[in-house]
Amino acid sequence: MKLLNGNILFAILVAGFVLGISENSGSQGAKKQFLSDKIYSDPKGFFRIRPPEGWQIQEFRDDPRGKIKIICTEAYNTVIQVIAMASPFSNFEELVRDSEGAAERLRYKFNADVTTEKTTFANAKAVKVYFTMPGKLKQMQIQFLLGKNHYTLVYGAPPDIYEEFLPIAMISIGSFEPILKDVTEEEAIQHTVASRLRTAKLIIQAGQKEYALAVINEGLQLNPDNKELMELKKQLEEK
Repeated sequence: MKLLNGNILFAILVAGFVLGISENSGSQGAKKQFLSDKIYSDPKGFFRIRPPEGWQIQEFRDDPRGKIKIICTEAYNTVIQVIAMASPFSNFEELVRDSEGAAERLRYKFNADVTTEKTTFANAKAVKVYFTMPGKLKQMQIQFLLGKNHYTLVYGAPPDIYEEFLPIAMISIGSFEPILKDVTEEEAIQHTVASRLRTAKLIIQAGQKEYALAVINEGLQLNPDNKELMELKKQLEEK
């Protein structure tokens, strides 16, 4: 069962939002929103971004990729997410094809409304994806390539408050500055393995054992000695 990199990343981002959905998703009321006067610099050296004022930044220090969540403190499950990593794609058209394949999988899996379109972002060709799961989640995602790196930016929220925070989320995303960074082959493998590990954990939460095992096995093909992947596989096989 071969899983394409973009499909896996898309699954991570959607599942991460969906598993956190609550029925009480309302905000505390609209108010004037501003960007922070502080620029966040990724400690892994992949990007800079200016978050909305008052939103909290969650870092993933143990993840070799550049990865953060910028979490709205005024509304549940309203998040900007950034992931930067060594690119699994050789060119832009490959990214487009993979995004379209991921969109088709999501339509089938979640009975969701998903659209993709080509655009530009940060002076680079990009793919923009819109994902809506009625009553649960609305999400906008931008993916683009720069040098040997792959960047993904996401804004997601419950549908009833998505539009309320969309303007400030898009201004923050518009402040994003990708940084060209050379990634070694070893680092690229670490990024892919980290992606597989995170995906497997989310899929396990969703109760899809066979899919999780397929993702784990792909990670182990790249790093057979990864202890976390081996432990997850052992747990699943013993169930």
